[in-house]
Amino acid sequence: MTMGSGVPHFGELAIIGGAALTGLSVGVSSLVLHWRDGSAQRLEAAKLRSEVEVMRAACLRQSAQAAEDRQAAERISQAHVELLRDGRLGMPVRARALGMLRTGMSADTAAAELGLAKSEVRLLAKMGTLLAPRN
Repeated sequence: MTMGSGVPHFGELAIIGGAALTGLSVGVSSLVLHWRDGSAQRLEAAKLRSEVEVMRAACLRQSAQAAEDRQAAERISQAHVELLRDGRLGMPVRARALGMLRTGMSADTAAAELGLAKSEVRLLAKMGTLLAPRN
């Protein structure tokens, strides 16, 4: 402005306009950078969400597999408990077969009742007669 005129001079207007233009370009640049950063952040967030979903699916598969493995182990364990309870495993079943044979039951009947092979019970009968004390 010139002294006393109250009207801005062209040079002053150019300086004010240049400052305004610089401020505007800085503001626009700042908006563009902010928008790009937001886009990058959205992209990164999408990638992270995708990775989380992949890991979640893997965890669910592993959890389902662990549940199946546990159920299979329980079934096998139950089968072994039933074998032990019924006496079909180990020496007690053979001892029961020998007891049945001593009472006069046939080897085939004892085998069918105990769920053993007939040949095994017949062998037990022969061994029982060989090893039985003679009077």
